[in-house]
Amino acid sequence: MKNKKRNSYIIVIGFLLIFGTIFSWNYSTFSGLKKNTGYTYGKIVANWESGKHKHDYSRYEYKVNGITFQGKQGDNYPNEKLVVIVFDKENPKFSMIAEYPLELINEQKDTLQIEERFVKYKWWDYLPADKISDLWK
Repeated sequence: MKNKKRNSYIIVIGFLLIFGTIFSWNYSTFSGLKKNTGYTYGKIVANWESGKHKHDYSRYEYKVNGITFQGKQGDNYPNEKLVVIVFDKENPKFSMIAEYPLELINEQKDTLQIEERFVKYKWWDYLPADKISDLWK
């Protein structure tokens, strides 16, 4: 009986360590994004449903210093939609789609300057990795 109880504690502690590590990594990369914030435009390139609960995700692409990056975020944006991307200037692969209330393109189809004061983003929407194995890359 004692061994079963001890094994149960070991399993619970193991799960807590794994999820604690993932949470702290997620929070630290988001902190870097908040500290070294850059803004750019991105475009939605794909949408899909994932998991047994059919959560919607959108994949986006954006460029920083001529290098193309991709990210994903929960929600279903229309394909080809132009969005504001918030990224970490020191590590641009960490990014997310921001809420932005203003129009991004004018009538001549030119992109407008991003007004930083209107950009909003929350930790809750942040997905720094596509797969758990990305944590070790």
